[in-house]
Amino acid sequence: MASCWASFLLAQERPHPPMDGPPPPAMDTVGPSLERVKYVRQAFLTREMELTEEEAAAFFPLFWELERERRQLARQTRRDRPTRTHSGPLTEAEARERLQHRRGMMDQRRQLEESYQDRFLEVIPALKLLELETAEREFRRLLLNRVRERRHGGANRPRRGDNPPRRPRGE
Repeated sequence: MASCWASFLLAQERPHPPMDGPPPPAMDTVGPSLERVKYVRQAFLTREMELTEEEAAAFFPLFWELERERRQLARQTRRDRPTRTHSGPLTEAEARERLQHRRGMMDQRRQLEESYQDRFLEVIPALKLLELETAEREFRRLLLNRVRERRHGGANRPRRGDNPPRRPRGE
């Protein structure tokens, strides 16, 4: 798996700045690992945002802190979701209650993002921060493609819907 991620990084067109310190301990283990994905994600974002070593060293502790708070907020959102008292379709009142709850959670998420944006701007330039959303989206796309390839036996195997039409029997 480590060679898979290493080849993924090496296949990218621009070299990325070196990471501070040794890789996380999970890099030495065999098998899928969230720590490995985190390590590769950090390297990818460092390269895509063109962060210097100093900028990366200041930026990523804040970035991972934001990620932890996002996960906590998502758990809280699921935990605090209004519960249903009956089976069957939602009533209008239940639907309104859920929409109001969703709006409150969206407001909390927006406030969280804004507060971290201010903190990020203290350690990296605005032009580099603008690249974060694009780089994150690209990393997720590449990661999902990599997972699909591994799940379906490689890149050359066609995905559903990509198969040519079948020939009728008897030809």
